[in-house]
Amino acid sequence: MITGYTATAYAADSFASTGRTCTVTGTPPATGCTITGLPSGGTFVVRVTATTAIGTGLASAASAPITLKSARTPAVGALPTWSLGARVVVPLLGTPGAGFDVRYRRAPWNGSFGPYGYRSTSSPSVAFAVLPGSTYCFSVRGRDASGFASSAWSPERCTAVPLDDRSLSRSGSWRAGTGSAYYRSTWIASTTSGATAVRTSVTARRIAIVASTCPTCGSIRVYWGSTLLRTISLASSAGASRRTITVAAFSSPRSGTVTVKVATSGRRVLIDGLAISRT
Repeated sequence: MITGYTATAYAADSFASTGRTCTVTGTPPATGCTITGLPSGGTFVVRVTATTAIGTGLASAASAPITLKSARTPAVGALPTWSLGARVVVPLLGTPGAGFDVRYRRAPWNGSFGPYGYRSTSSPSVAFAVLPGSTYCFSVRGRDASGFASSAWSPERCTAVPLDDRSLSRSGSWRAGTGSAYYRSTWIASTTSGATAVRTSVTARRIAIVASTCPTCGSIRVYWGSTLLRTISLASSAGASRRTITVAAFSSPRSGTVTVKVATSGRRVLIDGLAISRT
């Protein structure tokens, strides 16, 4: 009496075993099972062996060739250049079939990208908790309705999370405060010309300042080492907090020191964070 069946997939062109099998057991055994882990777009044949109390018999003749339909490559939706929240919601575009696999990596403000992490979901978006001073990059692939044929990975989309103002070394006269209206609920402010806030050992391709604007606000100068990158006036008829103001973009990542210097006297400048992106 047959007590089990094992189905094995082979490449249709060479009859080389893929190593992918499925097995059913019982008395009598079920008459079907699913072989998983085969790449999409490939063509395969299947051979089956039966098991009895005596042992396993010879493999059956090969099935007709079966071509797995390629899963369509989905995409990561648009992400902001700078993310000021405690988490990033990554939109996933396309028809997922059985779901999405999301691949992500992180680079700190003073280092390079680490290894990939992975997450699977059937939702049209996925949320990630994020760390200040980090650049995150995401890509996605789809799994078809069978659950095992994967598309190619999509192109990456990236976003960067600013450093908080508390990560800057200060010299001169500054005040530090807190409030829910500000990035990470903290701020530093000065009315003293020449006061500086510095972050050493930065590796960046893009730099921005998170600051507040107001009608009577002063100006700052932002330096890369000793090179002036930009002079920024924070005066604005419409006051606003958590403003992200672009400072510079380089053709490739550079390592160095960022200095924010107060350029006016008697007029407040409020700094909320320093945004560093590796991409």
